[in-house]
Amino acid sequence: MPKKKLEHKKLPPDMMSLRVMTRSFRDVQGQRIMTGHRIKQLVNNKIMTKDEAEEIYEQTLGYLEQAEKELDKKVKRIVRKHQVWEWGKHVKGIGERLCGGIMGEFGDIALFPSAGHVWAYCGLKVIKVCPRCGNDRIKIDDGTATCKCGFVGRPIGRAQHRMKGRKNTCNSSLKTLARLTAECLIKRPNPYREAYLNYKQDIIDREVQNGKLIWQKSATGVVTVAHGDASEGLQPINYVCSNDKCKRVDRSGGAAGAPPKCGKCGSDLKETSAYSAIEWTLGRINNMALRWLAKLFLYHLWVVWRRAEGLPDTDELAMKYLGHAEDKDPWAFADQRKRVKV
Repeated sequence: MPKKKLEHKKLPPDMMSLRVMTRSFRDVQGQRIMTGHRIKQLVNNKIMTKDEAEEIYEQTLGYLEQAEKELDKKVKRIVRKHQVWEWGKHVKGIGERLCGGIMGEFGDIALFPSAGHVWAYCGLKVIKVCPRCGNDRIKIDDGTATCKCGFVGRPIGRAQHRMKGRKNTCNSSLKTLARLTAECLIKRPNPYREAYLNYKQDIIDREVQNGKLIWQKSATGVVTVAHGDASEGLQPINYVCSNDKCKRVDRSGGAAGAPPKCGKCGSDLKETSAYSAIEWTLGRINNMALRWLAKLFLYHLWVVWRRAEGLPDTDELAMKYLGHAEDKDPWAFADQRKRVKV
C-alpha cells in the first residue's frame, strides 16, 4: 500500500510569503558570502589576478547582491504591515529581518496554545532524563523517575538536542534565530540586557551561596576562580571514569572527595583538572542566561502576536519560569520613543 502523505495546515498567505522570502534571503546571503570567500582565497593564493577577480565578481556576486537587496525589501515590506511589528519596532536590537525570520518560521501563532509549545518548537525544551544512563524514555510518577537501568529517584533536566535514530522535533532554523536574537538583544542598552545581566548575577550568587566555585579561563589558558571563596592558586578537582568506553565525568567544581565508583558503569574514577570537566564556569553561566533571554523574548512575541489575533495570551507556567513580575508585560521591554531612520 502507498504511504499516506502528511497533511500540513495551510498557512495565511502573508505568512507563507514571509517564510519563503526569509528562507530565500538566508540562502542567497550564505551563497554570496561563500562565493566571496572563494574568490578572495584564489586571489590570495595567486591563482587569479585582481582584474580576473573583478570580472568574476560582476558575473556572480553582483547578481547575488542584487537578489539579496530585492528579497530584503520584500521581507521588510511584509513585516511592517504586520501588527506584531507595532511592538517589535520599539525593541532595540531587533530588526525586520530577524523578526520576520522568526515570524515566518512560526507561520500561524494559533498552532501554539502556550509559550511552552513555542519554546519546544525552537529547541529550548528541557527533557527529563535518567542521571545514571542519560535515557530520556523513563516513567515519572510524582516526581520520581523509574528507568530500565534500575535507577529510581529524581530525574535531571537536559537541553533538547538531536539524538541518533530519533526524529528531530524542533525547527533548526528557529533554534539558530533564537540564539541570534538573544545575542543581538544584549549588544545595546535596553531592558532585555538588564534582565540578562541580572539573571547571570542571580546564578552566580546562588551557586556561591551553595558553596560552589565559579571558574574562568584566560586567553593564555590559565584557569582561575572568578567567584567564590577559594585560596590562591587552587586548581579544579574533578573526576572522570577510568573506563575508556564510558568516560563519564563526575563534576565536583573544586570540591575534594570523589565518589568511590562511576554511577553509570561502576568502574573506578580518576582525578582530572580539565577545564571541560568543571561544573560551573562563566561560559556556562553566559549560555544559560542567553537561553533564558531567548525564552523571554519568544514569550513576549507569543503574547503580542496572540493578543493581536484575539487569542488567549496567558501562560501561568511560563510566567512562573520567567520569575520576575515585570517580565509579564512585553511593552515594559520596549522603547516606545519613535525610531529615527538614519
